[in-house]
Amino acid sequence: MQRVTKKPKKRRDFGFEEVSLEEHRHRVGTLFNSVSNNYDLMNDLMSLGLHRYWKNTFVQRINPKPEMRILDIAAGTGDISIQILERLRKFQNYRGPLHPITACDPSLSMIEQCRNRAIDKGCLTEFSYVVAPAENLPFNPRCFDLIAISFGLRNVSDRPKAIRNFLQSLDFGGRFMCLEFSPTVWRVIEPLYEVYSMKVIPWLGQMITSDGDAYRYLAESIRKFPAPEILAEELEEQGFQNITWRSLSGGIVNIHSAWRT
Repeated sequence: MQRVTKKPKKRRDFGFEEVSLEEHRHRVGTLFNSVSNNYDLMNDLMSLGLHRYWKNTFVQRINPKPEMRILDIAAGTGDISIQILERLRKFQNYRGPLHPITACDPSLSMIEQCRNRAIDKGCLTEFSYVVAPAENLPFNPRCFDLIAISFGLRNVSDRPKAIRNFLQSLDFGGRFMCLEFSPTVWRVIEPLYEVYSMKVIPWLGQMITSDGDAYRYLAESIRKFPAPEILAEELEEQGFQNITWRSLSGGIVNIHSAWRT
């Protein structure tokens, strides 16, 4: 009788712990559902307000146009989607986007927060809202001109599959933009950054949300994320071209850019 050898299950880092892809998806989903109510407050506290500068710079680099079909992956509470819309509104004779900006997140709680912010700003109908993971996007091929993801790629369970999905969802000449933390920073700030991210941020998370473990994972996930040159190789392997990145704030975050040609 021929012996059937089972293929080993794919594994993924959840912070410093290795788990199955299924367990990773479950834990990440549970984590973001638990912190969604305090997500924006914690972003301000953790980054000392710097995340606003990073996101503003990111949207400037995106340079959105009214005719673009835009997908915001891991949209969270809608920061990037709303900033893109505000930038579009500066165009002369602007009467709304030709295509609603698509805000997509795997967490229903996050999408609800995004919708609530859009209601507060009077722009609910200028977005469409989708609950889906980056690895299984429910869109037709070539239906976007721009895909943006902000501080979400390191939480994706199957990054190669997600990147393939991004490429397939982009039209020819479309651009993928990613804002993400870097595992490497300038040496002069490295000791302070290590203490702040690994000690202070989990403490803040425990004080504000009573969930220090969630923010310990977020700090650990940064350490396990690939350096920008490695991420560039991953993007190239899946078919992206003209790949570049730009570091901000001593290398704490990077803006990655890649094109489908």
